[in-house]
Amino acid sequence: MSQSAFAAMKSSQAHGVCNTTGSDRLHLVADVHADDAYQSLATRPHLRDGDATDLPEMTEADRAALLAQAEELAEFGFTKAAEQTLLRAFYTYALPEGGAYDLIAELHTGLGQDGDAHRWEGMVGQTERARG
Repeated sequence: MSQSAFAAMKSSQAHGVCNTTGSDRLHLVADVHADDAYQSLATRPHLRDGDATDLPEMTEADRAALLAQAEELAEFGFTKAAEQTLLRAFYTYALPEGGAYDLIAELHTGLGQDGDAHRWEGMVGQTERARG
């Protein structure tokens, strides 16, 4: 999406934003009433064809490669970097809600870190309760 772009969306639909290159940017999601002022803005959004695309499904090969990369980082003592690698999968693949948390739990289970695995498994439930 280009700088200063405006796009209308329904936040109840799965969505995400990832800025992997360039300068830092602020991505703002606003909950607004659909009054006349909003309608005036929404009738001329600057979202162009190709600005938003569906993410690909994660294949078993993708999953295995990502988990292997994260496991290697964790074995070298970079556990937070391993977790961040798996969290970024949310912006790369069409994962179900909590799918990145499940990957992290799987990583910790494979490393014999059951306490950490249970902590990440609980994140999905917390997210669902917060949306209530």
